[in-house]
Amino acid sequence: MAFGITTDYFGFADTSLGIAANSASNAGLQASEAQAMDSNGDVVASTIHDTGYGQAVSVDYVCGKASSIDFYDTATSKDFRGGKVINGYVITSISVSTSNTEQATVTISGQKTIAADSEVAKYDPGFTFTGGKGAQSIGYSTDTNTRLTGSSASFSVQTSRAMDSTNEELALDVYGGRLEVTHDLVGVTAAPGGAADTGFTLLTGPGESESNTEYGTGSAMVFKNISAS
Repeated sequence: MAFGITTDYFGFADTSLGIAANSASNAGLQASEAQAMDSNGDVVASTIHDTGYGQAVSVDYVCGKASSIDFYDTATSKDFRGGKVINGYVITSISVSTSNTEQATVTISGQKTIAADSEVAKYDPGFTFTGGKGAQSIGYSTDTNTRLTGSSASFSVQTSRAMDSTNEELALDVYGGRLEVTHDLVGVTAAPGGAADTGFTLLTGPGESESNTEYGTGSAMVFKNISAS
């Protein structure tokens, strides 16, 4: 095992933008077993199936520079949409975290698939952010009494797998794109407040939690359902 990150499954790292892989994981084989038992309950036959595809992979990235970062740009051929197949792995989720005290981070997750890129629907996360330190709003605007201390965006698609006669992957597609963003808030002169931006819907919050030693805090979660692009 070599030191450091040796495999970037999705190729999202970009030195010019200050994006570097910090960790990567591959769940490896996650097969199933079929058993036949005799009258004593002993296994007399066993078959391992679903052995070729479906293994989960994930890569965590840090975005160290104050660069504008997006996931789909036709001008530069950048394409990290949900459903994109890269190096045999289909992207199923993307998470972005921003903070007023830490550099922005991205996690891209997916799974190994037999499907070719042209066979899978694509879903554009539909937002950009800036790398480096600083809390950023995605789909929510605070009022004048409120400050943003952090945000967590979660984009995902669902997978549909078709299996062959021996339960090995035959085909794969994705559906149901969705973006959810939670914003961490602090109220400076009043309770935390704000509103969802156009195209987003407020699902929870902002609410308020008060303490005799702190300013009031709250959180607001907005969402957007996304159709195939």
